Amino acid sequence: MLWHNCVNVLECCRLGEEYENISTTALSPPANTAELTDFIAYVWKVESETVFLLEDRMREICKYMLFLADYTTFTPVEMKQNCLTFQLYLHMPSVFDEHRLIVEQKTVEYQEFLKVSTTCVFTSWKC
Repeated sequence: MLWHNCVNVLECCRLGEEYENISTTALSPPANTAELTDFIAYVWKVESETVFLLEDRMREICKYMLFLADYTTFTPVEMKQNCLTFQLYLHMPSVFDEHRLIVEQKTVEYQEFLKVSTTCVFTSWKC
């Protein structure tokens, strides 16, 4: 039973790390317009595909944890890791909402920068 418990903890830990990586990437502001388009595409793919795959893995982990709960006691460390993974999972919708705000802000910022840049180029060209 101990081996099964360790496998469950490792799988839950890996899943938590994946959620954390997605969260970190989705909340890191892009430096330029090229990164902005990659940023939007990455989160769109995560939101439309990857999250569903991670949810399936979460369901499997939950089934496994329910099975193990009948035969073993989880340690405080295991419980903490499992809770962290579930918290990261529940935090994903707010991460995507915050991502949308970052995209809106950066889009406006880069459009303003482009307007200023083109105005400066046309002004210096006419002179």
